Amino acid sequence: MIGAALGLMAAGLAVAQSGEKIPPAKPAEKKEESKPPKGNALRGRQLYEEQCGICHFSASGEKKIGPGLKGIYRNGKFSSGKKVDDASLRAWIENGGVDMPSFRESLTVQQISDLIAFLRTL
Repeated sequence: MIGAALGLMAAGLAVAQSGEKIPPAKPAEKKEESKPPKGNALRGRQLYEEQCGICHFSASGEKKIGPGLKGIYRNGKFSSGKKVDDASLRAWIENGGVDMPSFRESLTVQQISDLIAFLRTL
């Protein structure tokens, strides 16, 4: 075992003396989180009427089947008390909620961005 260790040290010394430079390891590249596309509020409004309006009022905070969404960004909180921002709203639409179905399979990333752009106008 001592012989093996001495052999490794001798090999390392030989490389060091030969002047051969060993490049340093490259740091791992950070994966950029892909930003969702920019939303279009006009398309979002149409989509809201088709997909969301059956359960949510847009012009009122009153409950329909789900809570009314007027002023959702201005109020800053979901009915559960959780903070409203683009990321939490996207997660809510994609994953659903207590009585709300998930729309991950039925809406594209662009459509969800459009809905969020519309909800910002309420």
